[in-house]
Amino acid sequence: MGSAAFARLASKTCAIKRLQPILADGKRGEASTMLNGIRCTPLDPLSEELRETVELVKPYQARQLFIEGDYQLTEKDVLVFDGVDYAIRAVGLWDWPAGDGVRTTHLVVEDARVRP
Repeated sequence: MGSAAFARLASKTCAIKRLQPILADGKRGEASTMLNGIRCTPLDPLSEELRETVELVKPYQARQLFIEGDYQLTEKDVLVFDGVDYAIRAVGLWDWPAGDGVRTTHLVVEDARVRP
């Protein structure tokens, strides 16, 4: 199952949407769900240090979470958490420190609904 520590922290589930490519007419289709029911940690505020590291300069509230697994996600994907869409701004792999081989993906997202 994975790390007992991560299992305790991953008390939520989320989904990932992928944006459709821009078509010849210059329009983009609707984003479609590519992953659903992924175990994840709750959304947490992002430290100012990490915010500067990933160069988030827009006046949005930055948040972070970890999802269970190693996925090929990009900064153009969309996180769906508690029914709200969040633009993914940074993606990184994280080996859970318990040393039992649990791979997680660290996501940094921006919440355009909340100003810092």
